Amino acid sequence: MIRGIHAAYLDAGADVVSTNTFGCAPYVLAEYGLAERAHELCRAAAVLAREAAGDRFVVGAMAPPRARSRSRAT
Repeated sequence: MIRGIHAAYLDAGADVVSTNTFGCAPYVLAEYGLAERAHELCRAAAVLAREAAGDRFVVGAMAPPRARSRSRAT
């Protein structure tokens, strides 16, 4: 699925793809019991983006430190 999304952007003419990892911070993933997998998930997202991008650019997305996740914001 993610490879297909990257490919669609690139096919449409994008020169950059994002890792789409903004919500991959441990404090966000903790809400789903996945905090300990943050590094693994970020790395997998980066590898997928890098493979899809070929000679184009990949940018990583990072949440700000100590920010509250959107699902818990009031």
